[in-house]
Amino acid sequence: MMRTRTHKGLKILLFVGIIAAFLLISSLSLYFFEKDNQPNEFGSIGSAMQYVLITFTTIGYDGATPSTFGGIVTTFLTALIGTLVGIAFWIWIVFSIVFRIFLKNKKWGLLRKLEM
Repeated sequence: MMRTRTHKGLKILLFVGIIAAFLLISSLSLYFFEKDNQPNEFGSIGSAMQYVLITFTTIGYDGATPSTFGGIVTTFLTALIGTLVGIAFWIWIVFSIVFRIFLKNKKWGLLRKLEM
């Protein structure tokens, strides 16, 4: 049983690492594409990272918009992947709860049959 928990922890760590790497690459590419056109909004990697995080989480309250083709594609991919990850995350939570309830009820059913 301990091996399963470690395996789950490694999966979660790998997932978080992949998302963090994606966000870093998106921030760097957005900074690279937009730094010369919009130095006030995307003049530093930190401001590009803030924009990417806001876009990835689909909050979208920032007033900046990219103006180059590369910046627009980066923003589109960031929003698309953020939306898909968000949907997958909630589906994962809901199905894990439903699956646990199903297994719990199934185990009770087997115990009831054994008692009779």
